Amino acid sequence: MFFIFKRRSFISILMLCTLLLAGGIYAVLTTPNAVEPTISWVLAEKTILIDPGHGGIFPGRVNENNILEKDINLQIATTLEQYLAESGANIMMTRRTDTDLVPETAHTEKLLLQQRADLETRIQLSEQYNADYLLSIHCNSIPNEKWHGAQTFYNPDDIESEILAKAIQSSLNNQLEGNEREALPREDTYLFKNASTTTVIIECGFLSNPEESSKLQEPAYQQQLAWAIYLGLQNYLEE
Repeated sequence: MFFIFKRRSFISILMLCTLLLAGGIYAVLTTPNAVEPTISWVLAEKTILIDPGHGGIFPGRVNENNILEKDINLQIATTLEQYLAESGANIMMTRRTDTDLVPETAHTEKLLLQQRADLETRIQLSEQYNADYLLSIHCNSIPNEKWHGAQTFYNPDDIESEILAKAIQSSLNNQLEGNEREALPREDTYLFKNASTTTVIIECGFLSNPEESSKLQEPAYQQQLAWAIYLGLQNYLEE
């Protein structure tokens, strides 16, 4: 009896260890930040300018809990930079800290003119770096808190902008549970009107939606967003 009990206990422990090991492997394989990008032939020769929207005196959207869009934009953009750099792409950033890009000569101008000067600097950087693509990272917000989801926007006068935006949107929808938005053209945007570089604007979610606002502050969700954008860009280049 004692031998049978010990044998059954040993088998039970062995089965438990096997289940725990399998669960651990599954968790690693299904966690976005556990997937390490490798050198990609489609990305290796590309120069990509990542633009964390706003910064400095321009907070962007601010929700009722005083969560600032500019901070979330930078965190997502920094993670995206890491993924793309590890794949061999040549990555530039419009900012890596909480700063605006208003030239010193424009500091005495009205706020609206400073904002335009800030955007113009971002466009100049894309030309200076001879960027192949400009990815501008933002968060959305509207008075109605029911709206949610990450969405891309493209330049209606640039077919490559449209194709890239749709590829990233498809990836966002595949990677983010419940995300069902579609890429849309936007005609009232300074970047699209003035940038010669193929440009896509990515609105990563709604700060006006309490649940999504909370998720946007989580590092794990920021990694998911960055990973989805990375995959979308890679899929676009592969096709």
